[in-house]
Amino acid sequence: MLLSSLNEQASSSIQTISASVEEQNTSMEEISSSVTLLNGLAQDLSRELEKFKVE
Repeated sequence: MLLSSLNEQASSSIQTISASVEEQNTSMEEISSSVTLLNGLAQDLSRELEKFKVE
């Protein structure tokens, strides 16, 4: 009975950890997409600012 209870607790903990890891992975993917977008915007802005350089 004790072993069965410990197995259930371990299983529950593993499921909780797995769900947390999945959420973190999703967040990291969203952050990566945002960084890629911001990088593109920064490059666009840099190109536009080149037009205003005084020679």
